[in-house]
Amino acid sequence: MFNYTYTKERKYRMSRFLNGQKKNLSLFEILCIIFIFTVVAGVVVTAVNPNDRRADARDAKRIVDMHSLITAIHQYIVDTNGTYPDGVTVGMSETQLGSCTSGGASFCAGAQDFCIDISSSVVPYIGSVPRDPLLQSDQDLQFYGYSIRVSEDGVVTVRSCGAETSTLEVSR
Repeated sequence: MFNYTYTKERKYRMSRFLNGQKKNLSLFEILCIIFIFTVVAGVVVTAVNPNDRRADARDAKRIVDMHSLITAIHQYIVDTNGTYPDGVTVGMSETQLGSCTSGGASFCAGAQDFCIDISSSVVPYIGSVPRDPLLQSDQDLQFYGYSIRVSEDGVVTVRSCGAETSTLEVSR
């Protein structure tokens, strides 16, 4: 009933453990560990891509800016008994917002070649016309990064020209 060899082998293993003797890792085991860490690191970097997160944050700011713009435009329309801001008319095609005299279509694809400056109309309602987060240089100061169009039914649509993740527009 008592197995001497089993007990002796067990004692030997226990003494090796208690004396700090341990088996070294083989090259294959080390390579497997490195592979697992590499796969996990790749998944984490892909899931938490900082460039995508920054683009999402800029698009969120664009959405807030478009809502501010369209709210200010509608407040202006209400306060002036249905009159649209200067340059904005019912049935107008998409036009870049800003102070440019030309080049609006090159910055905002699909827009007219000129810009409409509605800042004097909407500044009393929002303080200053919001600017696209990527427009920071002096040459970009003539553009706001947004376009406007008004349908025949009077629905005002503001679109972000620099949206990075998807098409962003707000209509009211």
